[in-house]
Parts: sequence; C-alpha cells; structure tokens
Amino acid sequence: MKQILHIFAKDTRHLWLEILICVGLVAALLLTSHRHWIAGGTHFASDVTVSFSPLGALGLAPELLAFLIPLSWWILIAPLIHEERLVGDRQFWVTRPYEWNKLLAAKMKFIVLFVYVPLFAAQCLLLARAGFDPFSSIPGLLYNLLMLTGVLILPVVTLAAITRNFARMTLVVLGAVIPMVCIRWLASAFPGTHIPTPFGDSLALAIFACGCIAVVLLQYAGRRTRAAWLVLVVALCLVTTLACTAPDQALMSGRYPAEPSPGIELTYTNDPSVGPAASVASGPRDVVINVPVHVSGVAPGSMMISQAVKVTLEEEKGSQWSSVWEPTYMDKYIPGERTARVTFAMPRSVYEKLKPAPLHVHIVLALARAQQGESTTISLLLTEFKIPGFGTCTPWTDFFKPYEIDGIGCRAPLRKPPLTFVSVSWSYDDCRTPRPDPHNVQGEAWAGSLDRPPAEFGIVPVWSEEIDFTNRTPDYRFTNPRHICPGTPATFTRYHDAGRTRASVDIRGFALPELTQGQLKVADEP
Repeated sequence: MKQILHIFAKDTRHLWLEILICVGLVAALLLTSHRHWIAGGTHFASDVTVSFSPLGALGLAPELLAFLIPLSWWILIAPLIHEERLVGDRQFWVTRPYEWNKLLAAKMKFIVLFVYVPLFAAQCLLLARAGFDPFSSIPGLLYNLLMLTGVLILPVVTLAAITRNFARMTLVVLGAVIPMVCIRWLASAFPGTHIPTPFGDSLALAIFACGCIAVVLLQYAGRRTRAAWLVLVVALCLVTTLACTAPDQALMSGRYPAEPSPGIELTYTNDPSVGPAASVASGPRDVVINVPVHVSGVAPGSMMISQAVKVTLEEEKGSQWSSVWEPTYMDKYIPGERTARVTFAMPRSVYEKLKPAPLHVHIVLALARAQQGESTTISLLLTEFKIPGFGTCTPWTDFFKPYEIDGIGCRAPLRKPPLTFVSVSWSYDDCRTPRPDPHNVQGEAWAGSLDRPPAEFGIVPVWSEEIDFTNRTPDYRFTNPRHICPGTPATFTRYHDAGRTRASVDIRGFALPELTQGQLKVADEP
C-alpha cells in the first residue's frame, strides 16, 4: 500500500496542471449545462438576442465541453501511463523495487480519483439541479461510467501502454482513424449492402474491451509489447469482421420471430395513383425502390413500429436477389387502415438485370409491438410542470407575447422517457381574451423511445428535447404561426414494449419502376 501511495503522490505532483484542466472542464460543464435542458437544444424566443461580442459564443459552452472533457482525459491519462514507460529497454523504474501490480493499482487509483470521481459528482449535481433524485439514478450513472470506460478511457490507457511517448500515441490514433474513415466511406458508397460501423454491437464492444484489458495486463506484467500489439490487432480484426459480416443479420430471426398472428396485415396496393417509384441513391451504383403497402389489422390500444426491412426479388427464370436487413425510418402503424411506403436499396446492375421481367417480390418487415399504457392530461400553464413517468417540461413563451405558449421542452434523467404520444390544441385566438368557441387545430408529437437502457451514453446525464408538434404553421412559408393558450389541455399517452415480430407480403407479377431521364443522368455521371 505504501508503494501505491508513493507512486500516486509522485504522479499527482508531476501532472498537477493536467489535473487542474481536467477537473476545471468538468466544473465548467456543471456551471453551464443547464442550457441543455432549459433550451432543449435550441432556444427560447425570449432568449433571442443579437450579440457581436465574443462572449456570445458561451452559449455553445455545453456542447463544446462535451467534446473537450474526453480530450482532457486523453491529455491526462497518456502522460500518466508514460511516467513509467512500458515500451523499450530503458525504463528507469524497473531498477527500483516496483511491483507491476502495485504500479498498475496506483495508475488506476489516479484515474478513479481525478477522472471518475469528478465526473460522477458532477453528474449527480446535474441531476439534482435538473430536479431529479440522483440517488435513484446511481445504477444508471454507474452503467454510463462503464460505457465511457469501454469507449473512451480504456482505449486511451491501452494505446499509452503500447507506445513510447505522447507523440507516438498520437500517430497511432491518427493511423486508427484511417480504417474507420474507409469503413464509413464504404457504407456511404454502397448503401445497398448496408455495411455497419464498428462497435455498433454489444458483442463487438465486449471483444474490444477484453482485448484492451489483455493488452494492459501483458504490458504491466511482462512488458511484452509484441504480444500486446498482436492481441490488439486480433481484437480489432474480430471487431471489423463482426462489423462487415453484420452479425445482426443472423440474429434477426431470433430477435424478430415469425408468428402465426403477428397483429398486422400487409397487402400490396396496386393503385396507379400511389404506385411504386424508383430513385437514385446517394451511391452512384444504387437505386432506391419505393413500394406502397396497405397496412391494417392493428389491434386497438396497440401500435406497430417498423424497424428493418428485407426484400427478395425472384424472376420466373430463377434469377434471385436478396437484400440484407436494412433499417427503416421507424414508421408507426396505428389502428385503422393506411398506405405505407416500404423503401429498400439495390445495386444498379441488379436493377437493370431484373427490370424487364415480372418478379415475385417477398417483403419482410421487422416490427416492434407497443402497447398503450397510462395517459395523463394536464392544463398547460406558464410555469414548469412534471408528467409522472415521463419527465419535467417547460413551456416556451415569446418575449413580446409572454401570455402565449409557442411549444414545450422536456427533460428526463439519464435516458429518453418511455415512448409517449403528446397531443395539444393550437389556437389563433388572443389568449388574453379567450373565446367561448375557440378555433383550434390539433397538434401531435412523439417523444421518447421503446428502448430502455439503464442510461444513454454521454457526458451530460440529462436528456432534453423540444416537443415538436405538428401543424405549428399553416403553410411552408412559416407565416402566422399558431400558439397555445394557457389552460389548454395537453395529453401524454405512454406506450411500452410488448415484444417483437415479423410480417411479410408477397407480390406477384411486380415490375420494377422506371427511373426518370433526370435520375438516369445523375446515376450515369462519373
């Protein structure tokens, strides 16, 4: 224990400036982050000012600090590990009676006290300042710290352990950016193949974290740099393989099981007025096909949410093409009948090959089932109000008309609230002299999510968002916007996850739609 304290005290003396910067940025976040939930990501109309002062940039402080704090961890942790260099054969510390496990314990103690403790304390204070109980959020805060460790802190410790100094470590980081950029480029150049980005799956993150831990232990236990590099390369190769082979494709059948009665009916809408359409995708060799599908059969009090689509095209001669599971735009299918648009991308070469022949099309939608839950109706006032099970909301008012409400911004602890349907009535009337028969227009919005992790990844532990109601303005010119009068009832209806399923539709004799001449010109451009 004495050796651990000795190393810790030495590192604190040498890195006092880096510690001051790291803790100071966290303190600055604590002082400025209220803008995250007061403004909901934009600003109140009453806060609109015209300023030519450099101090006006302080309004961006919370967003800037969310980037600078992880950067300060890099600047603090890298020199900490390099204080007792693990690479090469000229380390002074090996001539001293240092035990590797105590040396590693001293480094971990330093990181806990000067990285984790300030951030955890700041997050607790931020939750309290936002009006939430930090003690009930401790499991979520610890989960968030675990995610920050795996994504931000552990990689920095690993890279510092296998590099000679800060400059070499920076070069390694820049070198690691290159394959990431390549994968992102592939994903944008070939959207039809849907190449996912690394670390999107929990299995990939677990493999990467285990690889990093093994590297750190190898370096501190025996300074086996070549073996450590080999372990890291193998871990990265496994992560890349999982990313490029899309493990989610193989897991979709388990996550979205086929059921005899999925609770939704899909049929093809063979109507010329709403027929299929083709367009050019962002990739020059891809074509996006848009197919109208009639949706019905959703039970009252429930809702289906489209999350992914898979399409198989087959011609009579036997030629066949199947897409991978592509994410959809989270279309919500409520009780009643409606026409939805199913969109998928396919390579241009396949499109040209299959276009002349009638096709058998098999469309499969992966669906999340949501069940309607509790409903809360309140009368909107000009003061802050709380919605049980949802969060805390603040009305937005105009500086020149403080008696009118332009919208509401809401916040919740650690993560998005449950998926909630919010409805309210817009008005043209003067709120100071309400009429007995007001002319109201319905405004609706969705907020929250069905996914309920313990916490969302981030530095600020308060989720905040503007509730963007429909029908805010009567036309596309945004002239004469509507408003909400105080006392208007607002209804919050929550939905909870009721499982997942799949639904399919078969189309016989389908003909791929033609691209227009303008689209062909764009697609054929080099």
